[in-house]
Amino acid sequence: VPAVTETDSFSLTVSDGTSSSVPAAIVIDIVDDVPNAVNDTNSISEDALSPVNGNVLTNDLHANNQPGADTPTSFVSWDGSTTGAHGTFVANPDGTYTYTLNNADPAVQALDAGQTLTETFNYTMKDADGDTDTATLTITINGTNDVPQIVVDQGNPAGAHDQVYEAGLAAGSAAGDGSTVATGTFTVSDADGLDDVQTVTIGGVTVAIGSLNGSAFQGDHGTLLITGYNPATGVAAYQYTLTSTTTDVPAVTETDSFSLTVSDGT
Repeated sequence: VPAVTETDSFSLTVSDGTSSSVPAAIVIDIVDDVPNAVNDTNSISEDALSPVNGNVLTNDLHANNQPGADTPTSFVSWDGSTTGAHGTFVANPDGTYTYTLNNADPAVQALDAGQTLTETFNYTMKDADGDTDTATLTITINGTNDVPQIVVDQGNPAGAHDQVYEAGLAAGSAAGDGSTVATGTFTVSDADGLDDVQTVTIGGVTVAIGSLNGSAFQGDHGTLLITGYNPATGVAAYQYTLTSTTTDVPAVTETDSFSLTVSDGT
């Protein structure tokens, strides 16, 4: 009978050969073995492509942490919800499982190195005579560092981001014509949060993200000035001013390029 303590009794009588005797008894308590479902753990890292799997019965024990008379144990059921919040959990009726992480989940991608999320799933096991116990499987999602990104707006279909004309310079080929100033934006992003971004390198010159606004960078033919940076959106505004003429090769368009690199310090 599950979880019931039974007894085995032996009556005793001692006699001295006369009519006098004293009764007594030896009573043995027989305790039914109860299984011990031990909590299970597993882990998976952010951006992992392969699932994790296991069997929750592997570490479960019988009474007093020893194999008992009521072996073998068997799986009864997964209790409650088996729907993962951050991935797909496949719960099999024999106690085995597979967990596949949803790397498209913003909550997963927002994890930084050292940060975690957890998923919990409950199950019940029983032994051969029907005793049961419950335990929990906890899957820990370990965050990793995401590489920050930087994207420049595409403002000019001719292949450049912006366009200026040397004709606007006093020494230009057609002085007085055309604009020598171009404006645009670029956007910094980081799945771990913009507060992770530490520096931006423009044209080989590195500045702290907090000092980006107002920074100027010299190119081959002009100056790039950062006129604004929004730390909440990661959008930076720039202004390029042409300061020198080109080589005046007929029908040739020259370029002034600034390489951009963003870093989170790792």
